[in-house]
Order: sequence, then C-alpha cells, then structure tokens
Amino acid sequence: MLDTELYDILHPIKTFPSQELNKATRLIDDLGFTSLDIMNLILALEEKYRITFNDEDLELESFATVGAVVSTVNHYHAGV
Repeated sequence: MLDTELYDILHPIKTFPSQELNKATRLIDDLGFTSLDIMNLILALEEKYRITFNDEDLELESFATVGAVVSTVNHYHAGV
C-alpha cells in the first residue's frame, strides 16, 4: 500500500492537509483522530483491500502512525 492510497482513505474520515502526512504522523496526536475514527479507518481498510484483521492486530500500536498502518496492511497484503 502506498502512502498516497492511505491519504485517500484517511481524508474522508478526518480532513487535514496532505503535507502533514508522513510515516511518523500520529493519527490521534497529530491528526486528531478519535477511537471512532480509528474504527472507521479499520473498516475502510478491510473493505478496500478485502482483508480481515485478526484480533491481535486490532491494537492501537498497529494504527498509531501512518507507517504502522502501512506496515499492518502490507502484512495482510503479503498473505500473512
């Protein structure tokens, strides 16, 4: 998954300038995401990439930063 694809998924959930998005960007602290926003992100990722996250991957660390989200999705895209 590319960072630009993630921006396209994140932006409808929470509006922010695209230049604020990098791998270290924290969804909650930097972009103001709430727990409901994170749940909406998870649902959007599952729908777009036709994946289902395991319960153990539904921890905040897996979705804390842009880089963590990309890594988590790529983990599932690799078929693991």
